[in-house]
This record gives sequence, structure tokens and C-alpha cells, in this order.
Amino acid sequence: MQIAYIIDNQLYSSNISRPVPTELSVCGNGEIEVNLTPGFGGNSCKWYISETDSTPIAVGSSITLTSTQINLFFVSSYDTLRNVESDRSEIALVFGAIDEATIYDTIHVGETYEANGLNLGVQNFPGDQIYTLTLENQNSCDSIIHIYLTVLENVGIDENGMQFSIFPNPATTEVTVRTDFGNLREVQIVDMAGRIIKKSDNINTGNCTININELATGCYFLRIYPHEGTPFIHKLLKK
Repeated sequence: MQIAYIIDNQLYSSNISRPVPTELSVCGNGEIEVNLTPGFGGNSCKWYISETDSTPIAVGSSITLTSTQINLFFVSSYDTLRNVESDRSEIALVFGAIDEATIYDTIHVGETYEANGLNLGVQNFPGDQIYTLTLENQNSCDSIIHIYLTVLENVGIDENGMQFSIFPNPATTEVTVRTDFGNLREVQIVDMAGRIIKKSDNINTGNCTININELATGCYFLRIYPHEGTPFIHKLLKK
């Protein structure tokens, strides 16, 4: 806008440019302080609700708004010394939601968890774990996800219906075989050729832990003998 003004009987002219239009995105429901540098020729700003309003809602280089007030307004550069202003620029104010969700998921010991934005690798121990993940949603706001992960034991069932828990699997230093439905008699670790590499016998309890630290990395089998009944075979991975 071309502005003409007189100082001491001299005619001066100046260009006052409007502020650069912008779009502001705010997360959550709250207040935001909008700061704006006036365009060329202005030293302040005038803020309006509409493009044609005659009365500004504020004068200055900043204004504080809340999500319940307004999401579109207009601002002009203002020369406070000469009381002139530029054309108005439109500013859109977008209040985006902060998402928060809770996810319940399960996985078995020995499996790799890669879901819901997480990569937790192989889960070696049973139990419950809680993770909080912060992502960015479509409004460029935080999306907070609480993940309740239950790691279940590997469970095998022999021909007699006896259940066995085997963990961790894959294993690095030791592996545990457990049953709550009777006693174990013997647990063998067998290689791919059928040779017995290690064994634990005369157990007579429902729990057996075997050290496998010295075993080479690879695939083995656990041959599990209950106190009564036929043996049960389960694959074991050594890391």
C-alpha cells in the first residue's frame, strides 16, 4: 500500500507491506502466543477477526489466543507514528488434538516383537512389560501410545496332555523346562543328528534348568521325559 504523509510541510511517501501470511498449528487445547514481525514500513501490527472489521481486537506484535476463541484472523502492519497500516494478511490457526491410546498385545517367549511402532527384538523372558511410545499424528501433534505387552511362556503338550513351559527360547546361557502338572524325570539336549549333547536326569521335580553356554550357536531339540508317560520333543534355538 502506498502511503503519503506530511512532516513539517514536506510531503513524504512510504510503502507499508503486509505481514507474510502463515498457518500456525498448535497441539492440544490451550493458549498460544502468536508473534509476528510487521511488514516493511510498519513497527507494530493490528489484529482483526475479519478482513473488513474496522476495530482491531488487539494492537501489537503479538497476541494470545485460546482454542475456544478463534481459528482464523487477519493482521496488518501498522505504523504507530503516522497511524497508517497495510492491507491485511490472513492467518489460520489450527488446534490439533493430542492423541492418547492404550494397546494390549501378547507374544510368546522366543518371538520377535515388531508392531505398533516398536522393535523390541526377541523376547527371552516371560512376564508383563509396559512401553510408552510417542509418535506424530496427522496434525503434527504428539500421539502417545501405551503398550501393555504380555510375554507368554512357550508351552508344549505331550501325548498325555501334560504341559511344558520352555524359556528362554532362543537361549544364550541356560534353558529352563517347567511343568505344573507332575514331575520331570529327564531332559536331554539333542543335536540335529540325533546325538545327546547334554542331559539332566533323576530330576523328580517339575522344574529343570540346563546350562548351554558352551553349546555352539544353532538348532537343537529338547527331549523331555515326564515321570510317567512318553517323552515330548521341542525345538531349541541357541544364540
